[in-house]
Amino acid sequence: MPLANKRLHTNRRITTMNKEIIDSLVKGPGSLDMQQSVVHNFFLINGWTYIAIIELAIIVGLYSYVSAKNRTNPKSGIKKKILEESVDFNNIVNSAFHSSEIYKTLIVKCHPDRFPDDSEKNKKALEIFQLITKNKNDLKALEAIKERAINELGITF
Repeated sequence: MPLANKRLHTNRRITTMNKEIIDSLVKGPGSLDMQQSVVHNFFLINGWTYIAIIELAIIVGLYSYVSAKNRTNPKSGIKKKILEESVDFNNIVNSAFHSSEIYKTLIVKCHPDRFPDDSEKNKKALEIFQLITKNKNDLKALEAIKERAINELGITF
């Protein structure tokens, strides 16, 4: 048992020394307790940290608000264009039903292979043919191309 008593005595001595060290560290200079000073500094640092976090949140919120406000919605741009332009709904409806007839006749009559001998008419026919294929579903444009073909190529319909 002497060994057990020796260990117990050593442990008590270490505990007493630890308490003395802690007490000497806790008590700082002056009348203020070191422990109170540490707690005070902890809350002071955390207070400034919270203020910095709040400021960062405000800055990020303002930045996202401004960037969202400046960002344009593609759908709103299309809507503005449609409202600014005058859309001819009669042409759209008529093109849906009647453009294929005039398209077929123009393709046949204005084909560049119909003018192999005259190179000038062949170039004009090629240009008109490209316009016809480009405006396949636009009745007004096809009627204007038909008038151009009559004037430039001398075609009768």
